[in-house]
Amino acid sequence: MTDILIRNVDPNVRARLKSRAAERGTSLSAEINAILADAVLPAQPVSSTGVGTWLAGLAAAADLTALDFAAVETAWATERGAADDRPPPFGDER
Repeated sequence: MTDILIRNVDPNVRARLKSRAAERGTSLSAEINAILADAVLPAQPVSSTGVGTWLAGLAAAADLTALDFAAVETAWATERGAADDRPPPFGDER
């Protein structure tokens, strides 16, 4: 690693950086390194897949089939009463 010297830092800025480092349990140098890295390094990519695609991937990884999902739906319908096709109640609707 290399060193960087920053001249003429406002005393209030230095005090705030030092306070911020103390809040995080790090040194002033480590805090400034983290701030600089966050400012210039690329952010971690955000997945572009939706929740449904993610869930389908989990199901595929677990070797779940349509029959497995049908069994879960049947068990759920039996538990809640097959004739009750209304959505679950929310708030004071009970």
